[in-house]
Amino acid sequence: MLRAKLQILCSLEQSCPSKGCPFRIAHCIASRSDCILVRLAYQTVRTCIHFAIFAAGIGMVLAHVPPAQPRRIGPAEIYPDPARTPGAANPQVTQRNIKDNICNPQWSTKLVRPPSEYTSKLKRKQLREYGDTVHQTRAELVNPSTGKLDTTRCLAHSDNMACYEEDHLIPLEDGGDPTDPRNLWPEPYNTHVGGAIMGARQKDVVEAFIHDEICYDIPGSKKNSYIPATTSITLRRGQEILASDWYACYESIKRGEPCK
Repeated sequence: MLRAKLQILCSLEQSCPSKGCPFRIAHCIASRSDCILVRLAYQTVRTCIHFAIFAAGIGMVLAHVPPAQPRRIGPAEIYPDPARTPGAANPQVTQRNIKDNICNPQWSTKLVRPPSEYTSKLKRKQLREYGDTVHQTRAELVNPSTGKLDTTRCLAHSDNMACYEEDHLIPLEDGGDPTDPRNLWPEPYNTHVGGAIMGARQKDVVEAFIHDEICYDIPGSKKNSYIPATTSITLRRGQEILASDWYACYESIKRGEPCK
């Protein structure tokens, strides 16, 4: 808009001491000092426009910076994708009422566990989303020595549902949401760390241990872990540990240390 107006003024005068538009408009304004003022004004506006374009570009870049991912000490294959499965807490379980639900010996995850029809359907869908599409028949999973299903025979990214537990990242026993897809993912049984199996069954150890730490200060609380807890943590902190790096807690348990 400003540039168009300057071009019109330039066309009215062709003999400004400074050559080139928009500086030829000096005589239209009648004095060299006015010419200088116009020149400064134009340069200021131009600078502002360039800065606005630059700022807008920075804004667009920042808008596409991915969110910070949680720090994890184990290999990526033992964790869910944090974008697809960040974890979700059950809003019905709070620090105030844990004595009435997850820490109560009379309470059971069966009270909130979703039906298998729901989790099986979600599991199939998520296997495709996670790229677990390497075809493997059930017969290939049978151990010929025992005639039984053996998950150690599962291939990496197998498409066989028997190779996975549709797991709650934040477990039900630790106040995880029962049905939110953000809290469920097909966790492999046969992933490894340093040559040792580190999958769904090993995470179960952590889930129970965290439960007992959450309930540590509740008199007569339910005990889920065969490894005694030695410290108390809040419900929220326990859920953060499980959602961010359950394997780091597993390593702490192996060293005889609490998960804090």
